[in-house]
Amino acid sequence: MPAFTYRAKDTSGITVTGTVNADDSRAAAGKIRDMGYFPLDVKPQGKGQESEERTSSGFSLPWRRGASVRSLAVFFRQLATMLQAGMALSEALDSLGRQRGMGRLPEIAAYGAEHVRSGQRFSDLLELHPRIFSRMQIGLVRAGETGGMLEGMIDRIAGYLERELALRRKFAGMTFYPKLIAVFIVLAIIFVPHVGEIVDRGWPVVFFLLSSTVLLVVVFLVMLWAGIKLLLAVPPVRLVWDQVKISFPVLGSAMRKLAMSRFAMTLSVTYAAGIPLGQAVELSSDAMGNEVLRQSVLRSVPEVRAGGQLSEAFKRAGGMPDLVLGMVATGERTGSLDTVLDKVSEYYNSEAEATIEKSGYLLFVALIIAAGIAVAIIVAGFYQGYFRGLLR
Repeated sequence: MPAFTYRAKDTSGITVTGTVNADDSRAAAGKIRDMGYFPLDVKPQGKGQESEERTSSGFSLPWRRGASVRSLAVFFRQLATMLQAGMALSEALDSLGRQRGMGRLPEIAAYGAEHVRSGQRFSDLLELHPRIFSRMQIGLVRAGETGGMLEGMIDRIAGYLERELALRRKFAGMTFYPKLIAVFIVLAIIFVPHVGEIVDRGWPVVFFLLSSTVLLVVVFLVMLWAGIKLLLAVPPVRLVWDQVKISFPVLGSAMRKLAMSRFAMTLSVTYAAGIPLGQAVELSSDAMGNEVLRQSVLRSVPEVRAGGQLSEAFKRAGGMPDLVLGMVATGERTGSLDTVLDKVSEYYNSEAEATIEKSGYLLFVALIIAAGIAVAIIVAGFYQGYFRGLLR
């Protein structure tokens, strides 16, 4: 009889691990339940474990997420569509497991099909991969399983991710030309001083500059990016950096509005899904993308869990705009908090887009001027050296 290793929770919520002998994974899960445990993961003994994903402790590289927002949006949208068409969850996961182009998600879906067939919950599978699936997504799936509306919750997750993806694409589009001009400035600084050599000797000079100076600049930028990512993985550094970001004159305002839009949108989705308000606020704070703002929201959670009004808890915690406090208070009085939060999200989303658009234009003009100044300085230096040579 084959052996299966398992990870489970006991009645007090403590995670336990062990080994059982059974004919298959379904029978193993049954034995684990008979022992008084709730199975989280059951696998044949000897199969590799994805330890870096199955625990939130320990160090892992901050850029190793495993799935982009686009991949997650496609994954949840396709899963929601298949479930709404009447497919069983295990069959839908099997189908997703045969697809490509979604990072690690097909691999997770293929394993998830067996996971679900063995009688375990889909939310427990997602919980094994905390660097891919957010706590909000796991919470919504769990609420859907408990309330018998899993396909509706997955549809909500897909809608949320699609809105987030649209916002990111808009931001990327607005900053595309400024990024292009920044690259032009760097290339101008490298190549313009060597125009004379390029004219005299042609492509060999260009290839030399590409293989030496340009390559060094690229390597430096990659190392700088990796170093910043590693530094931002340290909580105190991340806290300081997030405070600096929201303190910028124009962009800081846009970041605050984006954070508020994401928070309101996530809170609307989680609260409408039936998740308790205190837990919904805690889960939604993770979507803000700024640790300073997140901590200000978390200060309200104990009062909300104790039965206090959300608007009063936000007011005492501080950091919430008056508009949000007024709208939330109205939603509590009328019993339409999720609808009001949707309106708050739409308002801050449009405000953030307008601010980002304005910032993009300002940055574009500033970089055009900077490019002109850089080229003027290089040309002036070139002619200065040229006339000095003539005078000699």
